[in-house]
Amino acid sequence: MMKFPYYKFSEGLSRPVIQVEVCFHDKKTVYYTLIDSGADMNLFHSELAETLGIDIQKGIKRRVGGITNGESQIYY
Repeated sequence: MMKFPYYKFSEGLSRPVIQVEVCFHDKKTVYYTLIDSGADMNLFHSELAETLGIDIQKGIKRRVGGITNGESQIYY
């Protein structure tokens, strides 16, 4: 069993957040991400792709549910 540290947010909620280093070609950045052990996939904000120079629109476009009340568009 893995255990992760919990970060306390200003709203009084605690969530498991870890620091990861994300790399693409010669660029890398540190990113803080929420651990969701029940998720089928990991999703990252498009700002991360911009920081690393990734053109997300060259990826495969999909729609997913569960993040919002409706569906959201994502790119693989």
